[in-house]
Amino acid sequence: MSDAHNNTDSTGAPMIEITAQAAYLARVHVGVTVVLLAVCLVPFVARVHVRISPVWRVGLDDWLILAGLLCVIADWGLLQKELVFSPGFIDWAQAMVAVRQAYLAIPVWLLSMSLIKWSVALTLLRIPLGRLWRAFLYCIMAIQAVFFVCDFVYIFAKCHPVRAAWDFSIRERRCPDTDTDVLVSNIGSGLNIAMDVLLSLAPMAVLWNLRRPARERVLVCFLTGIGLLASVSSVMKMVTMLSWAPTRDPWAASMVIGTWTILEQLLAVTAACSPSLKGPIQRMLSRCGVPITNYDSRISFINMSSRDGNAHGKVCGTGRRGAGPAHEVEVEVAAAADVAPARGAREAYDDALRKMKMEATSSASRELKKEI
Repeated sequence: MSDAHNNTDSTGAPMIEITAQAAYLARVHVGVTVVLLAVCLVPFVARVHVRISPVWRVGLDDWLILAGLLCVIADWGLLQKELVFSPGFIDWAQAMVAVRQAYLAIPVWLLSMSLIKWSVALTLLRIPLGRLWRAFLYCIMAIQAVFFVCDFVYIFAKCHPVRAAWDFSIRERRCPDTDTDVLVSNIGSGLNIAMDVLLSLAPMAVLWNLRRPARERVLVCFLTGIGLLASVSSVMKMVTMLSWAPTRDPWAASMVIGTWTILEQLLAVTAACSPSLKGPIQRMLSRCGVPITNYDSRISFINMSSRDGNAHGKVCGTGRRGAGPAHEVEVEVAAAADVAPARGAREAYDDALRKMKMEATSSASRELKKEI
C-alpha cells in the first residue's frame, strides 16, 4: 500500500492506485460480511433469550461474548476506510487514514478473539466435568491470556515512534522488516488456529459422551463444530499473509486479509452461540416428523446456571404456571441427565441429582405447611 506511482496530487504527494481487482474485492467484502453478520445475530439473540427468560441466568461467559461481538463490529467499522468500490487513484492522505485504521483494527481483532475463546471455555465449565477437562479449559484460557498480552505489546512497541507502523511518511523510524512482521504474524496465526481447533473439538468430545440419543448428540456436535469454519478462515488469512511481501497489488491483498479476518470473528461468535439454537431446531425437526428426543426440547446444558458449573441450573421455559414440585423435580432431573457425561464426573453428577431432589422435597414440604 506504500508503493508510489507516477501520479501525484496538487501537493506533489503520490497517488495510490486502486485496481479493478481491489475494487471488486471491496464489494465482495461488504456483501459477505454484512450477510454473515446478520446470520451471526440469530444464534446470539437466541442465546440472550435463553439466558434472560424466564429466569436471569446470565454469566461471565455471556458478558464476554457480548463484548466480543461489539469488538467484531468495531473491527468491521475500522476497515471501512479501506473500501474503495471503483478503480482509480486515491490521494496519499486518504490512503494513510485507511492504513492507520487497518493497523488499529489488529489489536481490536486480538481482543475480540480472546474474549470469544474465554467465553467458549467458560460455557463449557458450566458442565460438571472431571478435573482433567477443567484443567485443560483453564490452561486454554491462560495461554490465550498470555498470547493476548504478548501480541498486544508487540503491536504497539515494534516501531519507534509508534505511529511509524502506519505512517510511511516518517523518515526517522525504527521498525522490524517485513519478513519479521510476517513471521510474528504467522506464529500468532498458528497459535490462534490451534486454539480454535481445540475449542471446537473440546465441546464435541465432551457433549458426545452425554447420556443422550445419538441424533441429539449429532445435532449438538454439528452446532458446536461451526467453530472449525473459523479455523479455516484463519488458515486462509495466514496463506494470504505469506503472499503479502511479493504481491504487486497490496491494496487488494489487504482487502482479502480484512475479509478473512471479519469472517473468522463472526464465525467464532456464531459457533459460541450456536448451542442456543438446539431447542428451536429440535422442535422444528419434531414438527417435520424427525424427533430427536422424547423429552422437552427446551432442556439443555446451555440453560444451566453459571454457578460453579453444577447441574442445578434452572431450565428455560419448561415449568408451567401452577406446576407442582414433582414436575420441577422431573424437569431438573432431565436437565441434569442432559449434561451428565456417560463416563467421568459421575460422582459430581450423582451429588447434583441428590441435591436437587433434597431441595425439591424441602420446597414441597414448605408449600404443604403453608397450605395447612
